[in-house]
Amino acid sequence: MALDLETWRPRADRPASAVRIGWSGSPGNLWHLERLRDVLRRVVKFNPAARLTVLCGQRPGFDFPFEYVRFVPGREAEFVSGLDIGLLPLQSDPYTMGKSPIKALQYLGCAVPVVGNVRGATAEYLNPQNSIAVETDEEWIAALQRLIEYPSERLRLGQAGRRFVEQHHDLRTGSRQLLKLLTEGQ
Repeated sequence: MALDLETWRPRADRPASAVRIGWSGSPGNLWHLERLRDVLRRVVKFNPAARLTVLCGQRPGFDFPFEYVRFVPGREAEFVSGLDIGLLPLQSDPYTMGKSPIKALQYLGCAVPVVGNVRGATAEYLNPQNSIAVETDEEWIAALQRLIEYPSERLRLGQAGRRFVEQHHDLRTGSRQLLKLLTEGQ
């Protein structure tokens, strides 16, 4: 799996005033995020600088303030690169275990640290150097609180994630390697 790192890249002009906690996904996966309703409500309530933002084709049913961005094809990288923390809530079920870890890779490619449940193939990408693995509601709250309070921790994790993607999942490098393999066999 590879990303075009010219598209999926860190954004230099992130506003310092608010910490944007975000999720992007399809309506069919929105329930993963909505199960964090109480966690996210508490985090934004007790952290005035924190803003939840969601990119999806369907508006989440949250009863607290958040920013909803309707999905527009081709705009997801712009949204993700504007985040300070990426959410990756996953269940432990056969469907999730077979899901593509593309969202984790997209967050990392944009130097956005990930807080989430490490399940299935995401374990190949997420590690303590670039993300915070969580299981319980208390762990979600503690991890988000930590990243809200410590911008240097967000920066450290985000930069490590970007380096990981540059080293292992760059589309251009992968394409050259694949071409080399294909042409050497002839």
